[in-house]
Amino acid sequence: MNKFFSFIAAALIALSANALEVTSSAGMLSSQISDTTITSLTVKGSMDARDFKFIADNLNHLTSIDLSGATIQAYSSTQAIFGNYHEYAAGIVPALCFFGKNYSSVTLPATATAIGEGALGANSAITSISFPATLDSIGVGAFDGCALLNSLLVPATVKVIGSHAFANCPALTTVTVSSPVIGEKAFANCTTLNDLTLNETVEKIGAGAFSGDSLLTTLKFPTQLTSIGEEAFTHAGLATVDLSGCTKLSVIGAWAFANSPLKYITLPSEIKSVGNGAFYYDADLLQISLPDNLTKVSDYLLAGCSSIVSAKVGANTDSIGKYSMSGWTKLLSLYLPSSVTYLGDRALQNDSAFQAIKCDAETVPALGDSVFAGIDQPNTTLKVPENSVANYKVAEQWKEFRIASSPTKLIRTPDDEVKAFFSGTVLNIKSSIEIKDVKMYEPGGVMLESIQPAATTAQIETVNYSGHIYIVNVVLLNGNLKTFKLLR
Repeated sequence: MNKFFSFIAAALIALSANALEVTSSAGMLSSQISDTTITSLTVKGSMDARDFKFIADNLNHLTSIDLSGATIQAYSSTQAIFGNYHEYAAGIVPALCFFGKNYSSVTLPATATAIGEGALGANSAITSISFPATLDSIGVGAFDGCALLNSLLVPATVKVIGSHAFANCPALTTVTVSSPVIGEKAFANCTTLNDLTLNETVEKIGAGAFSGDSLLTTLKFPTQLTSIGEEAFTHAGLATVDLSGCTKLSVIGAWAFANSPLKYITLPSEIKSVGNGAFYYDADLLQISLPDNLTKVSDYLLAGCSSIVSAKVGANTDSIGKYSMSGWTKLLSLYLPSSVTYLGDRALQNDSAFQAIKCDAETVPALGDSVFAGIDQPNTTLKVPENSVANYKVAEQWKEFRIASSPTKLIRTPDDEVKAFFSGTVLNIKSSIEIKDVKMYEPGGVMLESIQPAATTAQIETVNYSGHIYIVNVVLLNGNLKTFKLLR
């Protein structure tokens, strides 16, 4: 037993011998430490870049460093200390100071205001990090390539997360961010990240911020979001993106969600700019509804989205970019609003399942090269305004379709008490008696819509349905049932 306690005592003495706590003045740490084999260091007092340099160059056995009780003072040198840096501001953990080290535990100064570029990058042992309440920014690549870093909580006091700050951290699984600005590729290629929380304080997601995060399958987007940068989520794992609550979102950058397993996307009605290829080759995407505020469908926007079965073009769209809707091999019909004036090169190329296109533009839209390549035009119906049929029939590329006029047609109306008719893709119902219930069916009997208006008018938007004939049952407050068979 005595031998056992002697062993424990010896071990504790050894551990104590390898741990050191010093109180130092800026630039004087080297004079406080004679044993360079220590594994644990606690520094109190003040430090500057020279002290960080001494630790990095001389204490090669360190695994734990606690700087919580130290303050960082400014220092200027005629010679670079880390990298090419000569000037070191007060309160900032120096750039590159601990780059490539193997510290498993790091406690930052409690008064630090920023972490410099690459300060803890490529650290192969650190698993977690806590940020002081005074921290304002995290620099470029500050923790880039930390192989074992597995969780993060970035507080709202951190206003900016720099580019590549936490990129290439393959063990990072859980991240909570409250910073208003997430920099370019800040969390790129974090291949096991599967639990991401963006708090309501987040406003901007930078270019490529979460690109390559293939296990990130779900995400609730903050309502204060104003912009999503280029390639922000390209090659990420998101299956559903709901931005409907992001009423301040004005820009989605080019290729933002490209090459992802996205199935559903809901855009806010307020958005005015969605960049080129934002949903490029999202081959699992099933439906898309472009907001009315979006006047341009950008180049390559939805190219290669081969699973789309429902698509709506915004009511105020004037131009449809090149290749923007190409490769839709399952969509049966498409509606182009009266505002459309131009379709770019190969905009609808290889939309091989098309049976019908309805274009309400009275002036024949101009076309780029081979807009309809790969569509069986002679067997595809093109419905256009009655007074424009002659113009479409002589217009290059358009004339290859089977062209028909598209006045609103009411096949049967039992009486004048209830009227049902289409205006564009909107089913309108008007009655002299309050409408209790409306149900819309496919001719085969499958119910598509059911509403209870409790008013004398009702509307149903049908743009997401590919058929042209619908059965509509209208039940009035007095119990009468009216049935309509309508051609859209």
